[in-house]
Order: sequence, then structure tokens, then C-alpha cells
Amino acid sequence: MGDQLPHPDADRHSQRYLTYPARLNIGAKPESGKRGDGGKEGVRVAEQPSGELLDIGLPVWTFDGAGVLAEGDPAQNADPKWTYRTGLIRLAELLGEGLDIRCETPVASIQRRTTDDGRPTSYVLVDSNGQTIADADLVLLTPPAPQAAEILAASDLDADMKAALVAELGRASYRRCISLALAYNRPISRPFYALVNIDRAHPIAWLALEHTKAPERCPPGHSLLMAQMGARWSDAHRETPDQELARLVPEQVGTLLGEDTRAPLWCDIARWPYALP
Repeated sequence: MGDQLPHPDADRHSQRYLTYPARLNIGAKPESGKRGDGGKEGVRVAEQPSGELLDIGLPVWTFDGAGVLAEGDPAQNADPKWTYRTGLIRLAELLGEGLDIRCETPVASIQRRTTDDGRPTSYVLVDSNGQTIADADLVLLTPPAPQAAEILAASDLDADMKAALVAELGRASYRRCISLALAYNRPISRPFYALVNIDRAHPIAWLALEHTKAPERCPPGHSLLMAQMGARWSDAHRETPDQELARLVPEQVGTLLGEDTRAPLWCDIARWPYALP
């Protein structure tokens, strides 16, 4: 089976989808007495290794609602297009080296610890069962706005501050995106590594030939396509069963590429409710 393209459940592809609900990332505490740029205590500045970086080299082309392809902007395509051989998740792994990072740890609320006069001294991160996860001097929330607002609304924080934060986060809106990874047991070659829709009038917003980014992306002689569907199409198909998506999207991809892509080796589907703010 060594000549077959592995399913994403067994490799890094699926790791990019482990985003919801909110996760807890606890960084190492700053070294005492150390100051970084601007005098802020604990600022850690380090240049990451670049040995795994490479320039994709190929350009991005465009297409319109009618599926007409055109060469992309020459100036933009002249710039380097950096990526990691094993995927952009590698950057997160490098940044996380030496830190205490806990995955699959949903945080339900934040409780504050205060002095006798009400000044906060630290925070307690609590799970959905009311159990303490960890203590923290500072808390940085990075989930999409609706999830961050849910955590804050359940938290023991200054009432005025909490109300203001939840209200501001409630103003945010997001575009939905359905994304499909499609694997094929044959090479699919084009003079570009990706296509981007320029008028938002096509079902597909972005189509990438992942196997052209780096040889590590899939076995020789195979191809991996990533189709990210447009916001309107994704919203209209939010309840469409996976089996039907696995039929519809390869047909759209094949029409755009001018190639029969209706029978992938496998299809991996991700539904992003909060894709683009």
C-alpha cells in the first residue's frame, strides 16, 4: 500500500481542522528580570529555523464566474511564496517548542483572583465541569468572536468590561467555507499552483494543487487538490450531506481544470462556520 496517498486522518492534513471549540494554550512564564523590546517583561524574540522553508515557485492564476482562467498579477507572482515542506502547521510547531501546550482542552470560563480591594492578581481557567485547568497571570483569547464571547459571558470578570467586550465581539460576522481535500492516483500538472476567483461569482473561491508546493505533500505520481468553496455556495450547502458534497465539488473542480476529477481516491471534508470575518 506504499504507493497510495494516505488519508488525512493519518497525517497532518486533519490537524488543521482541530480548531473548535476554543483550545487552551499555556505559554512558559517569562524569565524573571528579563526585558525585551520596548521594556516589556518576558518578550521572547527568536528567529525560527528556515531549513524547511521553500519558495513554491509557481504562480497563482485567476478565474471568473464563468470559469475563464487568466494569468495572475505579474508583480505579485514575482514575489516569493514561502511555505513549509510539511505544511504551515510546522510554523506553529516551531513557535511552540519549549512551551507547555495542551490540546483538546476546552476552556468554558475564566475566573479572576483579586486582592482585598478588587484588583485582579491572576486568572483561573475552568472547564465545562467547573474544574480548574490552570492558573494564569494573563489570558489571551484567540477563538473566533462568537466563541470568545461565549467564554467571556460565562466568566467572572469586571461586569462593565465584560459587557463591553461581549457587545463588541457580537458585532463581528463571518463567512462560512466548506473545504474539500481531493486525492488522486495520477499526476495533475498545471502552470500554476493555485487558482483564485476574482469576482466571487463562482462556486469555488480557491483551488490549490497542494502536491506542487513540496514533494513531501504526497507520494510520487499522486496529486492532492484543495478546493475551498465560496461563501454563498458554502452557506447554501451548509446542510448538504458529505456524500453529496463529495459528488458536487469534484465535478466543479473538473470543469474548472478541464479534467475529469469525479473519482478521487478519497475526499476529506471540513466545514468552517467562522472562516473569514
